[in-house]
Amino acid sequence: MLCQSTAFFQIKIESAFVYSPKIFKNKITNRVRTGVIFVAEGEYCYNFGEGESFVAKAGDMVYLPPDPYPYAYRVNENLFTRTYQIELMLEDGKTGKPFAFSKHPVLIDTKGVKGLESIFESIVKSVTRDDAISHFDTHEKLYGLLKLCVESAAKKGLSLNRSKIAPALDYLQAHYTEKIEISTLTKLCFLSESQLRRIFAKEIGKSPICYKNELRLNHACFLLKNKELSIAEIAAISGFGDPYAFSHFFTKEKGMSPSQYRANT
Repeated sequence: MLCQSTAFFQIKIESAFVYSPKIFKNKITNRVRTGVIFVAEGEYCYNFGEGESFVAKAGDMVYLPPDPYPYAYRVNENLFTRTYQIELMLEDGKTGKPFAFSKHPVLIDTKGVKGLESIFESIVKSVTRDDAISHFDTHEKLYGLLKLCVESAAKKGLSLNRSKIAPALDYLQAHYTEKIEISTLTKLCFLSESQLRRIFAKEIGKSPICYKNELRLNHACFLLKNKELSIAEIAAISGFGDPYAFSHFFTKEKGMSPSQYRANT
């Protein structure tokens, strides 16, 4: 076992090995350790959450979190599969509790990273050695792998739910100056109104209508820099229509009238 501590977390390498899977389909529950795998040959399909999934092919890296949330994997039996796997105990440096970058498996973005297989191979070999230089080199390489996991988990962890409302976000950004019915957004996302509102509140921090009004307000602020446009024209162009309603909303949100805002820019 190799162990290394930092101010943020403690790493204990429990095991590292290369293998060809014997079990081609399995459901994992209450995983204790953190897993990092590299698919040297073959193909895996991971399923988790509410219908989320991804396929890891040869050359891909996958992060497996220690988490009570279950996930399942399926190996493509039509392909020979060879996998490198590193099992870690990753703990919070302050609390000593298990530390995870994501609640679900993550397909790691390794674009531009070269020699992944040789990195995994050297870590597997070094785990069986007992010298300080080998251990130091191993942890330096492992930190690099974990950095990739952190970056990908940060991006994809946000996108799991956000991807469900992506069509609505794209539509709002393209049509925010127009009248938009909530039913249009639910149909685009294949969600109920309550689901749409719940995900918007969690991921965006506001309702779809508030998000639309924010886009309109930002556009109005930009237009106010144009001294040739009247307040009424800006209200119409931004989608507010009624200049009085626009001025009231603008003052409420910005703490000053459109005219005062223009004078200060």
